[in-house]
Amino acid sequence: MAVNAIALTWPPSALHGWGVFGTNLLREVLRRGAPKPITLLAMHPEMIDAADRDLFQPLMVEQHQIEQQIRGAQGNVTLGGVHVLHSLGNNLEESAAAARFRGEPNVGFTFFENMVFGDNVVADNAHFQIMMAGSTWNADILRDLGFPRVGCVFQGIALDA
Repeated sequence: MAVNAIALTWPPSALHGWGVFGTNLLREVLRRGAPKPITLLAMHPEMIDAADRDLFQPLMVEQHQIEQQIRGAQGNVTLGGVHVLHSLGNNLEESAAAARFRGEPNVGFTFFENMVFGDNVVADNAHFQIMMAGSTWNADILRDLGFPRVGCVFQGIALDA
């Protein structure tokens, strides 16, 4: 399946892990020219470096337009043909604001620090077509929990790639 657009359910920033990951992901997608990047939650310009604010300005404008279009919408918002990346924290949970977005497919991204999960964690996350982990440790745990499709994506620089 070709990836035409990806949407982030967390705001990029220069200040914390998820924000830095989002910033680097957006920079790389914009550098490559595809797929089309979309941010679904408002960025906080004061938390973004000046050069990135300029680079991300069109994304901020589009995010505001999306926000206006869905204001008042009830239930989930489905983005046809968009790979929606969901940031999942400990216990594989996400914010209510982010959880309402659905894509084709939905990708759960996680970096968790502990192995404390609810009894229904796999069933509660069945709407994700794939789970992506930030470490092989996280990926192994997801597989052991029973998630059917698990991948692993490392952040950073691969000098040998």
